[in-house]
Formats: sequence, C-alpha cells, structure tokens
Amino acid sequence: PRQQRHLVPLSNGKQNSFQYLLVSTIEAVSKNIEGITMNLITYTDLILAGLAVVSMPAGTKGPINKGWNLRKNCINTLSKISLLKGTNVGLAHAYCEPNPTGALDIDNFKHAKPLLTLHGICLDKLIHAPDAVVIWSGKKYSLKLIYRLPIGEKPLESKKLSGPDGKSAIEFRCATKNGLTVQDVLPPSIHPDGHQYEWYGAGDPLNPPQIPVEVLNLWKRSEEHTS
Repeated sequence: PRQQRHLVPLSNGKQNSFQYLLVSTIEAVSKNIEGITMNLITYTDLILAGLAVVSMPAGTKGPINKGWNLRKNCINTLSKISLLKGTNVGLAHAYCEPNPTGALDIDNFKHAKPLLTLHGICLDKLIHAPDAVVIWSGKKYSLKLIYRLPIGEKPLESKKLSGPDGKSAIEFRCATKNGLTVQDVLPPSIHPDGHQYEWYGAGDPLNPPQIPVEVLNLWKRSEEHTS
C-alpha cells in the first residue's frame, strides 16, 4: 500500500510560520519497505492512467527541447517510456486523457488563501479534501493541487492572480493561448534546489479529482494571463 501524506495545521501559534507542514500519517512497517511510498508511482502507472508526460534534464523545472509542448512530442504510450530514464518528468496537462488535467498552483500560501476566500473558496478545504492530490517541491509557502477538467472541457488557457506584492500568488495551469500544453513537474523529480518533489494529500495521483466548480469558475473569470 502507498503511504498517505497529509497537510496538518501547525500548533505552535507562530503568526508568520507556514501554516501547514507536510507529514506522513503512516510509518513504514519495516526497513524493507521504508521509502516505498506513493512517491514511487511508476512511469508505467502514469501512462496507463491516461496521463501524458514530458521529460526534462534531471534537476531542472522545464523541458529544453524545441517543440516539447506539441502533442506529438509528449510521452503517452509505453513504447516511449525509455525516454524518461534518468530525467525529471512533467505532467502535460492539455494532452491527458480522457480529459485534460490542470493545476491550481499556490505560489504564495499567505497571499493565496485570502485571495481565494474573497471568491468563496476555502484553500484549507481543498488541501484536506478526501480526494486531494497535492504536489510539494520543498519550497516554503508553495504547493500544487492537481485536478481533471470536466468531460468535454477543452484545455484552458493558463491564468494567474497576483498578491498584494504584485507577484503571482495563484496560477491556474493547463495550456497556452493557442492550446499547447504547459507542464508541472511530478514526483520523484528533483527540484533545482535539491529537494525531491513529493506527493501529498489523501487522493490518488493516478485518478485526480474533478476540479471544483467554484475553482473552475474563478479560473474562467480571471483576466491575467501567464504569458
């Protein structure tokens, strides 16, 4: 069984601390399985689940090959799986099947939470939902929630919401304006700062939940493009 990892409130009362720690709720039962967690979902698992992926150099956050975001250059069949050996791997949202995926990218938790609250969305509830699929890169105040778009929904153009500092607080990520995919790095890839990306949340990364209606509506209303 895969370890389930959750986000839990800090209890130290520090006003300026990151409000959630990422902790494991199930301990490995022996040295033989220690580390065999949901972070070791295989590439075969991803492909068989209909998730399209892209490769990039290990320790980086983005592909460098020309045309990487074209459907034909993404990896969605087992015959191409060898291309992922020794690389970082990203989820190619627009080309996932049977319907695209998307990410709610929290760039700054402290600014994102009140922004979402203004639109009637509780970030805490999204993170703690029983089917939540969360990616953490090890960066403080940052995390991503992965969703499926509704059946029949075309890839959505990526948008962002800025915080009071003028910097990105939230990004809605799926596709470019002309429909090419964007990507989000998947575990167990290595972040440029040396941290390993990890899966958290109570949901199944191979079966992301459908995006909540209120989040989808906010995405469609947002005016600020990422490109």
